[in-house]
Amino acid sequence: IYMIGNAATSAVRGKSGTKSEYAEYYVKIFPVVLTLCVSNNTVCRELYNTLLFQIIHWFSGVNQVHEDDTLVLVDCLVDGLCGLKSSNSSKRDLCCSGLDEYFSWCVKQSTKKELSHNSATNISPVHSMMNRLFVLGSHPSESNRLGAAYVFARIYKHVREESALAKLYCVKIIHVLLKALRLTLTTAAEKSAASPTDAGGKSSLLCDIVIEAVDKYESILVHAADESNCDSIFASNSENVSSQEESFNPIYPHKLVDLLDWVFDNGIAFPEPFFRRCCMKSF
Repeated sequence: IYMIGNAATSAVRGKSGTKSEYAEYYVKIFPVVLTLCVSNNTVCRELYNTLLFQIIHWFSGVNQVHEDDTLVLVDCLVDGLCGLKSSNSSKRDLCCSGLDEYFSWCVKQSTKKELSHNSATNISPVHSMMNRLFVLGSHPSESNRLGAAYVFARIYKHVREESALAKLYCVKIIHVLLKALRLTLTTAAEKSAASPTDAGGKSSLLCDIVIEAVDKYESILVHAADESNCDSIFASNSENVSSQEESFNPIYPHKLVDLLDWVFDNGIAFPEPFFRRCCMKSF
């Protein structure tokens, strides 16, 4: 509380290029706060849960905190969600809720112009977090893909309510989720072939969460079609990119026609039957 209060009165707070004097302390403190938030002691748990979400609210304001401090907080929540040491399901749920809350407050404190553009010159925390989730969703580690799927399923309501985010990210999110599902099923099949006792468990959970999330984001596209408000989502993007892979680069707008091409070429023809059925349903 002292460090946050002291930083809040700093003359250089929120200015890019300035280094935080407390970031290295937060690296040690935030993981302890997360542990106390899932303590068996009810009083301790309630006290630190309240503190954690107050910290998240404060650090979501890009103009009032050092960027280094915010990165430490997000890193800590991601590590708690995806880290190999995160065997505590309560801690994973807490970190997922924390990232959802952070994203929600970042959206609230962003202008329409900031939300509608994602570029190298736009350092909005909303776009920064989205790009980070895309990396996690495509990661070789199943824990990282599971964490990304959890958060995508949780932040769906914020993407749905902000048309700018839906236009920028809805198609991209579906693409990343389907890729995560394909990689998971391929890895599970390889493990099952090598050792039948290794299959299932986390892979089954990831498949369930991904399918749930894909259904949610597909409903955004269906709603856009029903409202005749889907020109920017349905239009082709071939003029702006040189290849299909580049059309899914985070700095580009993402069009439904690109996703349909990918699903048809890489999903419907995929040998794994479960993924093939999912892609046929999406198509």
